[in-house]
Amino acid sequence: MQYVFRYWQLVRLNGNGQCQTQILHLVQAWFNRTFAPLIEDESDAAEGELQRQLIEIWQTHDPDANLAQLALRCYITHQIRYVCLQLQKQFGPTYGFSATDLYPLVFNDDGQPRLRYQPFTLEILNTYDPHKARLNTWATQLTKNHPDLNRALLDKGLYRASDWAILNDTSSKQLLRILRQYHLCSEYEIGQAITLLNRYHEIYSRDRLQQRQSGQRGRCHPPTIAQLQQMQPHMPPKDLLGRLKILATQLRQYRIHARGGNPLPYQRSDPDWNTLPAAQDPTDDHSDHDQQAFLDAYRQAMVTGLDEAIAQAIQAHLTRLKKRRLPREQALSARTAPAPLSGLEHGSASSQNWSQRHSARHSTATTQTTARRCPASTDSAVATGRARTGQRLCLGRTTLPARPTARTIPHPSSRSAHGCGCP
Repeated sequence: MQYVFRYWQLVRLNGNGQCQTQILHLVQAWFNRTFAPLIEDESDAAEGELQRQLIEIWQTHDPDANLAQLALRCYITHQIRYVCLQLQKQFGPTYGFSATDLYPLVFNDDGQPRLRYQPFTLEILNTYDPHKARLNTWATQLTKNHPDLNRALLDKGLYRASDWAILNDTSSKQLLRILRQYHLCSEYEIGQAITLLNRYHEIYSRDRLQQRQSGQRGRCHPPTIAQLQQMQPHMPPKDLLGRLKILATQLRQYRIHARGGNPLPYQRSDPDWNTLPAAQDPTDDHSDHDQQAFLDAYRQAMVTGLDEAIAQAIQAHLTRLKKRRLPREQALSARTAPAPLSGLEHGSASSQNWSQRHSARHSTATTQTTARRCPASTDSAVATGRARTGQRLCLGRTTLPARPTARTIPHPSSRSAHGCGCP
């Protein structure tokens, strides 16, 4: 018999969380002594007979019942490790976990004959029925359905039910609610999905029920080509199978979410217009051409509308920015405006004004000196000075004409003898 060592080697965890095997020497000696003929038998039925005898010894409270129980628990630990390695190989690279992450969830047997608690191996053994399945099959099923194991896999986004089992136990009302509230699908997509699910139930679920009534049990298998053709006669079976898988994936994501797991991000692909079922009249020869023309016009209108909307949004944003910046720029320009004259021009104008003021002062002084000598001369000089001074009066950059004097110069006939014009 191959792998007979599994009946006395216990798989358990060490301090680092790694699996290691522990040889139970007492069980090994008793096993080799009690089942020597079956050990030498190489047939497939030998292992089944060996397990049947071990269970009988354990259940009849034989003096060696504890040894028989330990042998069966050792065998179950090997099967548990095999399931963890199988899950790692099948789903680990996609969902990011390894068998080491699963070991602490299912390994809790320390190999003691008398236990204060019930390890997982003993739970498998207590619920095992030899008349329904083999021990390795039962151990595999319970390990894959372990609550802590499934909860950890859900946290990774893994829900291990098959696509066809998910479709089987989903009703039309559930599908409507899931697609509308969770996946936010359109009414057209929801209607197409409900029609597809109803056709699937009519064909696949009917055949599945007939198989169970005939005694055939097991996992749900993918639908056959004949079943796919019965569901949608006008659609290629490959395309129909792909649509069923997409629908099952949507339902799987919702179940992971509802059970508190972390579903993988759902990526909706662009619709394949060539595979969508078209409601067209088979007698109309122009239906394909009209449909293609409508799709081309629709796509062009959509692109044009998007371009116009984007351009309008950009222009509105730029206008708003300009209105916001205009008062700020005006205030800044007012503060930084240049002086009316540059330094050189201002200096020249100042020099010219100073010269004119100096000439005016000099003329006024001369007039005053002449006035001391003769009143008439004074009047004449004052008038002359005022006329000269008033020729150009510079106020900033504006030149004003001189204001004429109101005093009248005496006539020459009225001048005095000395010609000064005094009386």
